[in-house]
Amino acid sequence: MNSFWKTLLLGSLSLGLLPAQQTYRQYVASETIALSGAAASLTVQAADPAVEANHASILFMSANLKCDVDAEMIISVDGTAATATPGTATPVGLHRTAALADVFTDSDVGAGTVVGSQNVTADKSGVFDLAGQSLDNGAATTQNLSLKTDVLTATCTLRIIWRAT
Repeated sequence: MNSFWKTLLLGSLSLGLLPAQQTYRQYVASETIALSGAAASLTVQAADPAVEANHASILFMSANLKCDVDAEMIISVDGTAATATPGTATPVGLHRTAALADVFTDSDVGAGTVVGSQNVTADKSGVFDLAGQSLDNGAATTQNLSLKTDVLTATCTLRIIWRAT
């Protein structure tokens, strides 16, 4: 690259003329649970604004479910706020900062509004594309997204993947 183009590129960057690359922090919440005539749930919830001052958008990517029997995978949003059984969000990739959302496993989250469901064959992974689902972190603790199973006797793994801006 000749010096003219280098100068033009560096000048554009320093003046903010080229768009800045968006930085995303990616997270995964996962739970493996043995069920006996019960349902499982995994919830990602907007952080309480009284606790989390960092305002960020939570952009969901996918959810998946794998059980050792046939099961129904249910996605719901905005149930009554979960308060019991905190889970863990694991950072993925280069930006290993604490998650800006709360995770609950097998929680007391309310039913919410069902936005999708699908049947999953035993020992296969059911994947739900969550593009377009988001939470406005710090806005309200009642914003959440849950992955649930129907009532069954099985061992299941539930997983939700999201990113924060």
